[in-house]
Amino acid sequence: MKGFLRRLRGIIATGLTWGIGFIAFFVLRHLVVRDWGFLSLSNILSLAIVGFIVGSLFAGAVILIEGRRSLLELSLKRVTLWGAGGGLVVLGTFWLLSGPLPWDVVFLTALVSGGLSSGSVALAQRSERKLLEGEEEAPPILEGE
Repeated sequence: MKGFLRRLRGIIATGLTWGIGFIAFFVLRHLVVRDWGFLSLSNILSLAIVGFIVGSLFAGAVILIEGRRSLLELSLKRVTLWGAGGGLVVLGTFWLLSGPLPWDVVFLTALVSGGLSSGSVALAQRSERKLLEGEEEAPPILEGE
C-alpha cells in the first residue's frame, strides 16, 4: 500500500508540475505573439487542466510500461516520445469533443509535452545519481542543536 501511495503522489505531483509548465509556456507564447485575447482566466484554467491530465497520463504510462526499470535505465528519447504522444492523444480527444484546433497549438502541445517529459526524467535521473554517489561534502552542522 505504501508503494501505491508513493506512486499516486508522484503522478499527482507530475500532473501539477506539468499544469504549471503548460501555463508558463503558453503565456510566454502569447506574450511573444501578442495574442492578448487568449489570456482569459478560463483559457488559463483549461491549459492547467490539460497540462495536469497530460502530465498525469505520462507519469502513469511510465510507471506501467517502464516500471521495472530504474530511473537511470530510462531512455530520454523514448520518454520524450511518450510525453509528446500523450500530449497529442489528449489534444486529439479535445479536438473530437470541441472541434478543430489551430495547428500551432497542436505542434506546441507536442513540443511542450516532449520537453516536459524529458526534462522531468532528466531531473529525476540527476537526483538519483546524486543520491547514489552521495554528497561531495557533508553539510555544515548547525550551531545550537
